[in-house]
Amino acid sequence: MTQYVYLKQGQKLPFLFKPLKEDVFITGKKGEGKTVREKMILDTIQNLPYWVWCPENPEEKFGNYAHVVRRIEDMKYGQYVYAGPDFSMKNFKRFCKRVLQMRNMVIVWDDIHKYVKKQWCPDELKDIILSKRNQGISSIYSTTTPKSIPNEILGNSTHVFGYRFQLESDAEWLAKNFFGAEAWLLVTKDRRKKGFFDSENDLDILPEYSYIYRRDDELETKVVIN
Repeated sequence: MTQYVYLKQGQKLPFLFKPLKEDVFITGKKGEGKTVREKMILDTIQNLPYWVWCPENPEEKFGNYAHVVRRIEDMKYGQYVYAGPDFSMKNFKRFCKRVLQMRNMVIVWDDIHKYVKKQWCPDELKDIILSKRNQGISSIYSTTTPKSIPNEILGNSTHVFGYRFQLESDAEWLAKNFFGAEAWLLVTKDRRKKGFFDSENDLDILPEYSYIYRRDDELETKVVIN
């Protein structure tokens, strides 16, 4: 069942995230609020351990949310953000290997598109996606290029947030895979596929920092436009 709920100003999104059991996927162009959403989720799990992998300005973005460390070996069971200086693929795999040693944690993977492709995912991360959920490893993924992300990540995401995009191809992909026609609200009218939201009374692009949210569970799918 699909429900479309248009939230009024001041209303809160009923975000029912189950840490250690569910994954979150956040996407949209740069500067639209993806990092803000990640931190809002971290605000709800302050009593749980989590690690943050953020290859761009990690200390600035997450320094107030976790202990800042510059060696992956220094990350322990607690709340940590790796601040580099090495964000190479080699070090990304080392980070993944450390995660594979842990249990009952939430991992934030900021800008995950820099380390995976549609048809390729590092074996270390694939092991986390496929085998660590039953050990309480929950992930929050963020990317500017949703259609390039491996199916393993998308297929395991219970919650999906879609912020505004510039490219028609992004809206088309999100419409097909997650949000239906409402995904076209994430781009301006001149970039929308013909036939979607093109009448005089239809909504224009979502307001600044707004998003479309979809939640899947065993009973229903809800789409909220905020």
